[in-house]
Amino acid sequence: FEPETVKLISLWTNNPKQVRKFIGIILNARKAVQEEYNISFILDDEPELQSKITQTLRRYFNALRSDDKQIRNYENYLYVTMKNMFENYGSARQQREFIAKHSVKKDREKSFINGFKGGLSESIRKTENYK
Repeated sequence: FEPETVKLISLWTNNPKQVRKFIGIILNARKAVQEEYNISFILDDEPELQSKITQTLRRYFNALRSDDKQIRNYENYLYVTMKNMFENYGSARQQREFIAKHSVKKDREKSFINGFKGGLSESIRKTENYK
């Protein structure tokens, strides 16, 4: 986790046991998404994901401070919030990977088709004229 994430959690908790519980809930949400969608998240390799975790935690703590949502089970709310974030992040990552993979194929197809649009090569045209 980012140092900012750990600091944010420590501001809202009273002891290391509670910090550990928060981190465990986040990791359980990650694990559930990984198993459900057959994807993996390596936190150390994805700084964008780490910042999303921090942003989501900020939103979570802001929701706790406000009385608008009337949250009954804080741990469950954190789990669902984090699970939604991991699902959204994973989906966006898969879309980027799909587009990157298929745009290369599409570019190859375009260049192949454009080769025919330009007409036959000169050597082929000359051969056809002699038949």
